[in-house]
Amino acid sequence: LCKNYMSDSDIMSKVKLHRTKCVNIVRNVLAPYFDGDLISYIGDRKFSLLLNESNDISINKLLGIVIIYYKTCDADGIVDALKIELEKKELDIKKLLAIGTDNARVMIGVNNDVFQKLKEASSLLLFRCVCHSLQLTVSHTCAECLPINLEFLVSKTYKWFFNKTKCLQTILPCYQ
Repeated sequence: LCKNYMSDSDIMSKVKLHRTKCVNIVRNVLAPYFDGDLISYIGDRKFSLLLNESNDISINKLLGIVIIYYKTCDADGIVDALKIELEKKELDIKKLLAIGTDNARVMIGVNNDVFQKLKEASSLLLFRCVCHSLQLTVSHTCAECLPINLEFLVSKTYKWFFNKTKCLQTILPCYQ
């Protein structure tokens, strides 16, 4: 790649970059530079984080981390940021088939939401987060039939005890 872009340089024509050297350049030079650039750009502003853990073909575990900075967090700001990123990657928004999202109003509200704005560009499918939908359903149902403090107790009990075996064994008979 360097030879193609710097063909007039005698020094670059002699440089050989194989896997080990390239990996070290990315890890030790490029990544710290872009991390610093991103950190200074974001500063103390709010940002989003997307995590995805997976295994590659060699059974190595990988964790992909993506930080997405939005200048505004309304539907227009999110859609504009998404369009810019898709254009940078030379991806056509008209070929976007589906989005998966939580049930936040800005994402899937009634009229002026991210899903509706993206649907204008393509026939888009929406996949709502099942966990979030279930939590909203349970919370809404409990709000109708249980006092607020009791709904809070039921919804938080697992979180309080799930990582403490002795406490869980003590409280478990109450729920049987």
